[in-house]
Amino acid sequence: THFKQLPARYALSVDPDDVPMHMRLLANQKRRPDDIYLHAHLLKHDDGSINATCCEVVLVAQDRDSLLDAITRGLSSLKGSIQDADVMTTKDGVTLDRFVVKGSFVPPERLAELRRRILENLARSTLAAEHSDKARQPTTPPTPPPTSPELDPHSALRLSLNTTTIKPEWRLDFSELVLREAVGTGRSGQTYAGSWRGTRVAVKVINVSHHNHSVSEEILQEFHREVAVVSRLRHPNIVLFLGASIEPPKYCLGKDPLGDCYYGLTYVDRCGCRLICIWMVF
Repeated sequence: THFKQLPARYALSVDPDDVPMHMRLLANQKRRPDDIYLHAHLLKHDDGSINATCCEVVLVAQDRDSLLDAITRGLSSLKGSIQDADVMTTKDGVTLDRFVVKGSFVPPERLAELRRRILENLARSTLAAEHSDKARQPTTPPTPPPTSPELDPHSALRLSLNTTTIKPEWRLDFSELVLREAVGTGRSGQTYAGSWRGTRVAVKVINVSHHNHSVSEEILQEFHREVAVVSRLRHPNIVLFLGASIEPPKYCLGKDPLGDCYYGLTYVDRCGCRLICIWMVF
């Protein structure tokens, strides 16, 4: 029953010794669905000796917006450097995330602090989303002041983009993407079926025209962090990172998932297509 809840690649990649721990975390989550559950253990070198500088962090939680961002923020704030990641969900929409992290989160106090920071990040994202929803409600807007260069959202977004290095070989040409019918809608935009160089893909389009500058900036920073994470996911049982588009106002993240029932880091491919995420900033 446990293996049937998860993608087939889980059975191919999981360490049998970890299965009881995964089952326990999933059982705890089922009893208290709104909480998050963490486990960390040290990894071993190829010769069987303990690697004291690297550990695996496992997180189980109900999938929600900005969960990956909350995790990566929490790890980085505690000086944890993500070396590899495997992200998947059960058929019930519960995410089982495994991160290989340089740094130790095995001590209970470190794991508790990581949990606290993840929850804080999730709460912050929820408040930002609520604020954004209220801002979209029809009101009589005051006369906006003249837009100065430092307040122009596109200028700020481009400036932020320049702070993140995206290797030339990772860059996708947005003009090569073809959008077709919409297959899903989320908080940040819509997902379309499409194609890229003859390959079927799913394309997520983001419109931040109704967001204020701070929320738009946060969305772009999430994009940067996601590129940083998925660029490491070149694993035969996980995903092949295709690249990213950084041609304002279009920002995209491309991935070619391997295996069945692949769950994207921030979105679901429910149409059986390969996955590309397009971030369009209007």
